[in-house]
Amino acid sequence: EIYTPSLHDALPICTWETYVEKREYQWKSRPFRGGAIDSCNNGQPPSPWEVRVQAPPMFEENTIQVPVPHTEYVQSCNNCTGHGRIQCTKCTGRGRNTCSKCNGRGYFMGEERERCYKCGGDGNIRCKKCQGDGMIRCDTCEGTGNIVMYILLTVSFINQMDYIVLNQKEIPEDLIREAEGTTICKQIGYRVLPPQGFFDPAVLGACNTLYTRAEEKLGSSTDVLLQQRVTVYEIPCARAIGRSEEHTSELQSRSDLV
Repeated sequence: EIYTPSLHDALPICTWETYVEKREYQWKSRPFRGGAIDSCNNGQPPSPWEVRVQAPPMFEENTIQVPVPHTEYVQSCNNCTGHGRIQCTKCTGRGRNTCSKCNGRGYFMGEERERCYKCGGDGNIRCKKCQGDGMIRCDTCEGTGNIVMYILLTVSFINQMDYIVLNQKEIPEDLIREAEGTTICKQIGYRVLPPQGFFDPAVLGACNTLYTRAEEKLGSSTDVLLQQRVTVYEIPCARAIGRSEEHTSELQSRSDLV
């Protein structure tokens, strides 16, 4: 016999979100095909944090890449030393490759030598990649011989999520995280403090722990803080007890699954 008694409980979950902005930059290149460039002659290049970008809504993650103004200049391609062509990587500049049918012998072994039909007895075939030229177009400059160098800025909006589940019911945590609960407290601000006024010391202790973790992470990072949000909510759960002649077992689950 299995039945569900009237005993219900709730699992508190404390979440701490720290929304930050991170900026990184690196030199990039593109082929130069002539025309005007945005060099320092057009003005002083701004610092990474002076470049304006459109931020997403708070706590929404996104990554934006934008060239830094006035950082472009033209130089010879390093990959081909300005020639626009490089040695073929398939044939190492020979223009020909060893025939795969006869392994370079030019004939097939047997009672009588039979000339290889693929290479015509030469033992080598024309390289398909360079068409026998031994050189191929440089992919870096796309054959122009010159490239434009510029600084690419990567702006990342990151929501650092941390949480503690006060789970004393031995319910799998993945089920708890997927459940819909009732919010009992939410605080949003530039820099929030642990919520006060909870009678349950376990909830208050979890919020204090999350606060300490968030502060330690901010203190060791160069990311810029934009907003924080702390939420405490409860997941309802129920207890089902099964009884047989030999033993009694207990099952605890989210009440929204019961």
